Amino acid sequence: MNDMKELRILADACFSAQVGQALKRFNASHPEIQAVVSIAGAKDCLQQLKTGDVYDLAILADSGVAAAMMPDHTDGYYVFAGNSMVLAYAPGKILNAKNWREKLSDPKVSISHLEPNAHSVGYAALMACMLADSVAPGMSCTLLNHPGRKVVAADAEVTDYAFAYRTECIAKKISYASLPDTMDLSNPAFNAHYSTAKHDLTGDGKNIVQASAISHAVTIPLAAKEPEAARDFIEIFLEHNFTAQGFQPRSEIVGKSPRRIHAALEVRKPPRVQSANYEDEADVHLLQRARLLHRQQPAAEAG
Repeated sequence: MNDMKELRILADACFSAQVGQALKRFNASHPEIQAVVSIAGAKDCLQQLKTGDVYDLAILADSGVAAAMMPDHTDGYYVFAGNSMVLAYAPGKILNAKNWREKLSDPKVSISHLEPNAHSVGYAALMACMLADSVAPGMSCTLLNHPGRKVVAADAEVTDYAFAYRTECIAKKISYASLPDTMDLSNPAFNAHYSTAKHDLTGDGKNIVQASAISHAVTIPLAAKEPEAARDFIEIFLEHNFTAQGFQPRSEIVGKSPRRIHAALEVRKPPRVQSANYEDEADVHLLQRARLLHRQQPAAEAG
């Protein structure tokens, strides 16, 4: 009979590689307990954690899942990284910050994203489309009603263009174009603007996801049987150099921290990672930001 204790971890699919590396290190240094990982998308993570499945640790692509667990299923979470939505493009295509609107407005091209009712990157893609009017009036309708827009399974189909996490493109060496930060869900300063985009995750009105800057988080559920081992795993997992992998540096505690170390981590500016056909996008992004702030200014003055 095997009496070895288990550390049960639920992790979003976008962290498979990092969790796998941390798993090997944890198991090598903790012979008294065996860490096992279940990989799932955002919807499955939320349902499993809220319906009684017992996990000691959850590593989530969307901190909103952890927020939805409070206060009944967790008492806090730690945001360790951010991300952004980008447009990946197929070999032979050329896409950049200046031509993406023209290219994606062509009804002959194909555009894909993952299932929004299963994956956080899927509903983030829809939200980015909903926010596209901040770049050009009517762009949201163009993207959401595009005849070539497809919902695909992970790695199932190659399309001309695809909404994806920036970090996924970097990890897989896929060419991509950045989007303006008024729609790429990267900048917490735009959370009030992002929040105008919403998605009903389960279709019953009970789990409405409201857009905000993409935030990745860890949390220890209240039902955890091995919370101390979970804290050990968190520290091993967070030793990854996430900024070098294209993630945005974040350090935020909501509620009670699941970490032993409660002091905020040093936040360093991430290196600039370029796509295969990179163009300087700073001026384009500044223009989009100026347009948004200009629209918000009259309302602020009126208040």
